[in-house]
Amino acid sequence: IRRIRAAFGRLAAGDLKVRLGPGWIRRQDEVADLVIDFNRMAARLEELVASRDRLLADISHELRSPLARLHLAIALARQSPEKEAQSLERIGKEADKLEEMVSELLTLSKIESGATTSDEYFFVSEVSRMVADDARFEAQGKGVEIEVLGNTDGSEALVVGSGKLISRAIENIVRNALRFS
Repeated sequence: IRRIRAAFGRLAAGDLKVRLGPGWIRRQDEVADLVIDFNRMAARLEELVASRDRLLADISHELRSPLARLHLAIALARQSPEKEAQSLERIGKEADKLEEMVSELLTLSKIESGATTSDEYFFVSEVSRMVADDARFEAQGKGVEIEVLGNTDGSEALVVGSGKLISRAIENIVRNALRFS
């Protein structure tokens, strides 16, 4: 019991790798049941903390896209007062995207905690075109042209899932391509 208490103490102190060895489990009694439950709990805690850390890293990376476009729209408005209305429209659009991202973070949090979410139907080509439209705004400052190629015969299949999350994945790829073009 003292060794189990010590393992609980290490876990509480942040040592998420602590596990009680297989020798305990061979006992075939209540102590073995407690050890199995402890190891399962420690593994789940380690998984949740790692997931949280990945989510925080992803959030910081994903928020850069709309923030960069916001800064670009502000700079354009300052340089060209005649384009102020267009820049304000872009700023509003990017603010909406930031709000969407926060909503998606809440959805991801629910998914990771085991809650179910409703899926939507979408065409990947539509999602790709929307991402390309946003990227074109950013690409114009670099003199880069963005073109969407793909299925034009109307035979594309409808996809079930999260169009917003697929959009983020495609946007990440396009932004990286833009950054290095």
